Amino acid sequence: GIGLDLSIEGIKTAARGGGDIRWVCADGAHLPLTTGSLPFILNVFAPSEYEDFARVAPGGILIKVVPGERHMHELRSLVGLAEDTPDSATVLFKKRVSFISSVDVIETLHLHTEEESRAVAHMSPVGFGKLDEVDSSEGGWKDLENITTHSRILVGRLP
Repeated sequence: GIGLDLSIEGIKTAARGGGDIRWVCADGAHLPLTTGSLPFILNVFAPSEYEDFARVAPGGILIKVVPGERHMHELRSLVGLAEDTPDSATVLFKKRVSFISSVDVIETLHLHTEEESRAVAHMSPVGFGKLDEVDSSEGGWKDLENITTHSRILVGRLP
């Protein structure tokens, strides 16, 4: 298999997981792959370049994972962002591929320490630009005791 990420640190971390995967540091907007070289694509929390997906996996399966409406709602609330997000990714997916199915996966995890809460918040783009306010506030990270992940898994066939 082939794994791709724009972050060299992400590639290094993924490569430590073992397995028979070749990792490539590249921009997903211009896949460095041969036309027709893949049977399917798994796209997780990343922008979609549907034309390039169809080029490298014509007629193949696209599995796309997008954040659902409740994704990290506790962090959104803490930094003052709207809780619900429009599901434009699903609408676009259904326009660009032959939709097969979708499933939502929702899990709430307890965060045991302030350090754990801070680490979760800093790894997510949800609070970018607002985390310094939480770091310097009186309550700090004590108010982030749980975090919900809400992933919508979309499956479709590329043209």
